[in-house]
Amino acid sequence: MASIYSFGESKNDFLTTGKMEEVDALLATYAQVFIESAQRNLRSQKKIVTGELMNMTFDVKFMGKGYELTLGYPKDSKAAEYWDYVNKGVAGYGKQISGSPYNFKSPFANKKMAGAILMWIRRNSIRPTEKKKLSGLERKRKSIRKLATEANSVKQLAYAISTKIKRDGIKPSKYFDNALKLFNSAEFQKDLAEAVGFEVQVAIKNSWENNK
Repeated sequence: MASIYSFGESKNDFLTTGKMEEVDALLATYAQVFIESAQRNLRSQKKIVTGELMNMTFDVKFMGKGYELTLGYPKDSKAAEYWDYVNKGVAGYGKQISGSPYNFKSPFANKKMAGAILMWIRRNSIRPTEKKKLSGLERKRKSIRKLATEANSVKQLAYAISTKIKRDGIKPSKYFDNALKLFNSAEFQKDLAEAVGFEVQVAIKNSWENNK
């Protein structure tokens, strides 16, 4: 396997702490590769709706005895509110998903959720009676055709889809968790050891929320 440095980024673009330049550059380069991998996972599973989940960032800090690498979404970003629901999934009402701490507490769609679905419907120019337009959407969206024929307005369609999501839940994508496995790889450990020549502790965090 080629070294991670073969991706061609300039180390000077990624220096963030100024304490140990090789480690700074290594962690920043791996962070870039992580982000690209997570983005590919989102695209392959068609999880991109507004593009907010694609806007991942990273931060490298020297903590005196080691490094802290934070990956993901700043706590003031919109994606920070829901990225882990997409990542780990949400169990439908009265159901469970292995490995997910999330589940819907009620089988009824609320106004906020229906509003978000309504915005999705409008972005895709979906109308309940336009079967021809629905047939051209990607596979994931074709599943709403039956609901569309039963709904007599876009608002009712939004509530119908929201209720179905509450019942069936949201399947986990693991787009983030699978990309994070990069830091458990033998290649990362090898490159890290070569960068410093001795053992250094690196804490990987996947949320700025933990830094409050």
